[in-house]
Amino acid sequence: MQQPATTSQGAPAHGYGQAAHADDTISLGEIFQTLARHNRLIVLVTVLVTALTILWLGTRTPLYKAKATILLEQDESAGGVLSELASLTSDPAAEAEIAIIRSYSLAAVTASEPESFEAKGTLYDATDPDVDPVADGDTTDMDRLGLATVVEAHDLHPSAGIWRRLTGGATGHHRLRASMQVLPDQDADAILREGLDVHFVASDRVTIVEHTGFLFPNSLEASEAVEAAYEPAGIIEAFGCRLQLEATGDYVGQRYRVRGHRDQESAVRRLMENTSAAESGRKTNVIVISVEDSSNYRAAETANALAKNYIRRSVQIGRQKAERTLGFIGRQLTEQLEALEKVEAEVADLQSTHPETISLPDSAKAIIDQVTALELERTQRELARTVLEQALVYLDSGDFEALARLGRETPNLLALGYIQELATLESESLRLDRTDVLGYKQLLQAEHLRLRALIEGSELEIDRLESGLEAVANDDADAIARFAAGSPGAADGVDLASYFTSLAQVDAEIARMRGTVTPQNLALLALDTSRTEMIGTITAQVSGALAGSRTTLAGYRALHDDYTESIAQWPAQERGTIDRAVGTLRSRVRATLSAQVAGLNDAITSVGSKITELDARLGALPQSQLALAGATRDHSTRTEIVAFLLKSKQEAQITAAATSAAAVLIDPAVPPAQRSFPRVTLFTALGAFLGLLLGCACAIARNAMQASLHTEAEVERASGLPVLGTVPDFERGRTRIKGVKKGARVLPMRDDPDGAQAEAYRSIRASLRQAMHGEEALQTL
Repeated sequence: MQQPATTSQGAPAHGYGQAAHADDTISLGEIFQTLARHNRLIVLVTVLVTALTILWLGTRTPLYKAKATILLEQDESAGGVLSELASLTSDPAAEAEIAIIRSYSLAAVTASEPESFEAKGTLYDATDPDVDPVADGDTTDMDRLGLATVVEAHDLHPSAGIWRRLTGGATGHHRLRASMQVLPDQDADAILREGLDVHFVASDRVTIVEHTGFLFPNSLEASEAVEAAYEPAGIIEAFGCRLQLEATGDYVGQRYRVRGHRDQESAVRRLMENTSAAESGRKTNVIVISVEDSSNYRAAETANALAKNYIRRSVQIGRQKAERTLGFIGRQLTEQLEALEKVEAEVADLQSTHPETISLPDSAKAIIDQVTALELERTQRELARTVLEQALVYLDSGDFEALARLGRETPNLLALGYIQELATLESESLRLDRTDVLGYKQLLQAEHLRLRALIEGSELEIDRLESGLEAVANDDADAIARFAAGSPGAADGVDLASYFTSLAQVDAEIARMRGTVTPQNLALLALDTSRTEMIGTITAQVSGALAGSRTTLAGYRALHDDYTESIAQWPAQERGTIDRAVGTLRSRVRATLSAQVAGLNDAITSVGSKITELDARLGALPQSQLALAGATRDHSTRTEIVAFLLKSKQEAQITAAATSAAAVLIDPAVPPAQRSFPRVTLFTALGAFLGLLLGCACAIARNAMQASLHTEAEVERASGLPVLGTVPDFERGRTRIKGVKKGARVLPMRDDPDGAQAEAYRSIRASLRQAMHGEEALQTL
C-alpha cells in the first residue's frame, strides 16, 4: 500500500513509490542555510558574549610591565686561576645572580617603608643609564619604596579607557603617592583590603569615601564622605586610617584608590610574585628585570630600585669577603696595641725609677733585636696559617669562590698547578651538562650520522636489487628495463649496466629475426642460447650484489649500534673519569695545603724555641738590667708587630674599598606607555569571535532540537525517500508574488503563470508523469 505524497506552501512533495536512498551526511551549504535561518540568535549570542567580555575587561586591574637591564661584570679581584675556579660554581653566572634578584631579602628591603614620607614633586624618579649607586661609597642607603600602600588611578582602569575611546577623551599625566597606616586602637582591616577613594575636588581639597568599585564608584555626596584640606605630605585621618598624600601632574578632578597590606610580609610576597628576571641570551651575562604593577610609574621605579639595590648588595658582599681577613688583623692589632701601651708605661716607670739603668749594653740590644725579628716572623706565620686553614675549610666544602677570595691573602700557595688542572676538569664536567663536548664526541656524532645515512642507502639498494632479481627471474621486460635504468656502473661496484645493454641488444636482434626467419633458424637459436646465458650471468651478478649489500648493511648496523652505545655511555664514563681526577686533585691540593700548615706549625714552634733561648740569654743579664731588658724587648717586639699589622690592615682596607659592583645598570626602566594586561582590543576581538562560535553552536543545537523540516535534504533524511519537487514561498523572499497580501488565497498558475511557484508545480507534474511510467510506476498517490 503506497503512502500518499503531500505538498504544502514552501514545503517539498515526497515520492514514496520510488526507491529510497538514506543519506545522513550534511553538506556545507545546508549548514550555512541553518545558520542563516537562525541569524538573529547568532547575532544575539555574539553581542551578549562581547558585552560580557567588555564588562569583564572593565573590572580587571590594569598591569604595566617595566623592564630594567643590567650587565654582570666578572669579579677579577682574586685574579688568576683562583678567579677562574670561583666562576665554576656559578657558570653561567647569571643563574646565581637571578636567584639573588628574586630573593626574599632583596624584595623585603625594596618594599620596606622609607624613614619618612617625603614630597618629591615629580611624576617619576628617573634613573640615568650606567648609574653607579655606590659612587659615594655608601652601600647601606637602599631604595625603599614603601610598597605596602598601593595606589590605583581610576582613569587608568580599563573601564575608564573604554569610555574614553567612546567619547574621544584623552589621558592626563598625573600621579598620587600615598602612605596608609591604621590608627592605634582601630580595626580597619576591611578598609585596608578594599581601600579608600581619594578624589581631588580642587588643588587643595580632597574628598575621601570607601571604595566600592571602578565601574560604579561610591558617590562623593555620601553621608560618610570625609572632606579635608590637602597639602603635599600632610596627614589626613579618615575611616580609622592615617593618610599621607602627594599628588603631581594634572591631578585635579582625578580619583584614586588607596589600599594597604595588613603587614609588610604581604607586600614583599606581592612584589616577588610580580617580579621576574631572565638572561637576555645564553651566556650573555645580560639580565632583564621585569616588574608588573597597576601603575606604570611605580613599575619602572620598582624595577630600577631592584637593580640598584642588587648592585649595592653585591658591593656589600664583596666588601664582606675582604673584611674577613681585615677582622682577624684588627683583633690581632687591638691586642698588640694594648700590650704596647702597657710595655711603654713599664719602660717609662723603670727609667724614672732606676736612672742608672737607662741604657743597655750592645750585646743585650743585639739579643733584643733578634727577639723582635723572631716575634715578627712568628706573627706573620700565624697569619699565614690562619689563611691556609680557612682555605682548607673552603676546599673541603667545595667552595671555590671562597677559595678564590683568599687568592691575594694566601701566601706561597704551592698548589696553584693542581688547582689549574682542577679548574680545567671542573669546567669540562660542567660543559658535559651544558653543551656538546668538542673533540672526540663531535667525531662520534658525525660518524653516527654518516652511518645512519649509509644504512638507509643500503636498505634502499637491497630493496632495488630484490625487485630486480624478481624481474629477471620472471623475465618481465618492463621491470628489467626499469631496473636497468637505475643499475650502478662499474665505478660503483658491480658492472650491471653493460650486461643490461648487451641484453637489450640481443633482445632487439631476436625480435628482428623472428619476423623474417623460422624458429629453427640456427642464428636465432644461438641468440636464444646467448640470451639465456646472459640472464643467468645477470642473475648471479644481482644475487652476489644483493648478498654483498646485506653483509654491508649488517656491518653498518653493528657499527652504528656501537657508536650509539658509545655516545650514550661516553658522557657518563667521561664524568666518572673527571670525578675521579677531580677527587684526586682535591686530595693533592688538600695534602699540599695541609703540609704547608704543618710546615708553618713547625716553623712557629722553631721560632718559639729560638725566642725562648734568647729570652734565657737576656735572663743572664745583671739584676739591675734584667727588668729594663725585658721591658725593652717587649716594647721593641710590640712596636714591630704593630707596624706590620698596621701595614696589613691598610692593604686589606684598600682591597675592601676597591671592591667593585658585580653589575652595571645599562638600561634603566622607563614607564611603559601601554598596559601589558588586559589588552582591550585583543580581548574584545577574542570575545566577539568566541561569541560568534557559541552563537553558531546554539543555532545548530536549536535546529537539531526542532521537529520542523526546512530543506529538501532534511526531508529526504527524515523520510528516506527522494523529493519530487519544492513549491517556494509566495509571500516572502525573492520568490514573493508582487501584490499579494499576507493570508490571501493565491493560485500561482492563474495569478503568476510565469513565476517561480507556477514553474515549481510544472516541475512536480513532470516528476509525477515520469514516476507513473515504467515497471515501478506509482499505483496510488
